[in-house]
Amino acid sequence: NDLIEGLYIEYYSTDSNSIDSIGLIKEKGNYLNDKRTGYWELFYSDGSLYISGYYKNGLMVNEWNVYHRNGELKQKGNYQNGKETGYWKFYYDTGKPAREGEFLKGERHKNWTLYHENKTVKAYFNYDEGKPIGIQKTYYEDGSLQSENNYINGVKVM
Repeated sequence: NDLIEGLYIEYYSTDSNSIDSIGLIKEKGNYLNDKRTGYWELFYSDGSLYISGYYKNGLMVNEWNVYHRNGELKQKGNYQNGKETGYWKFYYDTGKPAREGEFLKGERHKNWTLYHENKTVKAYFNYDEGKPIGIQKTYYEDGSLQSENNYINGVKVM
């Protein structure tokens, strides 16, 4: 019986990208009945934290965080039964906001806002369970309108 049970730690091996990463932890967490459970962490090959979050019965649940190599937060949001749910935020490696919006059952939902690195709005998008709906606008870095399109049930209306 090859079931994985209890504490699990995987290390970077000789086939990793850098000789400096050999022996460093790649990921760690727990298994219960051969499924990931509880708090898990994944690491970059330099040992810095890459991803952290929770599993239940092998599915991602609750809050998850993903980090850029420089340690800045890259994205933050929640999972329910392995699918993105609720409000999510994404960041540039400078820490400035890149985009934000809601998920419903793993699909983009409602209003999403994207930002240029200078913090001006890059785009406004609306979704209904993953399908673009309504007026979608994009903007240049100076804030002037770049494009405006209308979508009905995921189809661009000319």
